[in-house]
Amino acid sequence: MSRFAKTGLQVTEITDLLRERLTGLKRPKAMRVIVRRRKLFDHEQATLFDTCGYRYSAFVTNTGAHGPDGLSVQRADTRHRVHARVDDDVRTTKDTGLGHLPSKQWQVNKACCAAVTIAVDLTAWMRLYALTSALAKAEPKTLRYQIFQTPARLVQARRYRGLRLPRTWPWATDLATAIEIIRRMPMPAT
Repeated sequence: MSRFAKTGLQVTEITDLLRERLTGLKRPKAMRVIVRRRKLFDHEQATLFDTCGYRYSAFVTNTGAHGPDGLSVQRADTRHRVHARVDDDVRTTKDTGLGHLPSKQWQVNKACCAAVTIAVDLTAWMRLYALTSALAKAEPKTLRYQIFQTPARLVQARRYRGLRLPRTWPWATDLATAIEIIRRMPMPAT
């Protein structure tokens, strides 16, 4: 079993342990089964499959361990986790609006795709630079409810333009902090 020093992950290949059970199945010869475990975070609740304070995940790959295209167990796990991030981005894009195209006409759907792409980019930049609390990792549905649909009023007084946020809105301080961070960002030179 190999360890990733900084992250506390443990990764191993269990293909040899499963060889007896896999003999009757039609499977590729190069198939490898890799298992990864990590300690549960403090805020995570254990599920039925999490034992002794660890979260286990397994995946199957057909990339061999030897040869010019061979990957070590650590590299195979890293490649798998990067691909999982791509899947998360696709899911986020679908939640933002790409999951339901509004029309049967190509031009209308093309405009909708452009708008969704802009919305996904703006949301990603806002989460990266402006949001500080748990909202920095929030899903699009949460951000729509807590931040983007805030019942605020645009006010202008003495050459100052701003938002008047309702005091009873539970996430008003998070939104005010985000607006202040965005306001203090340097403007690009034109």
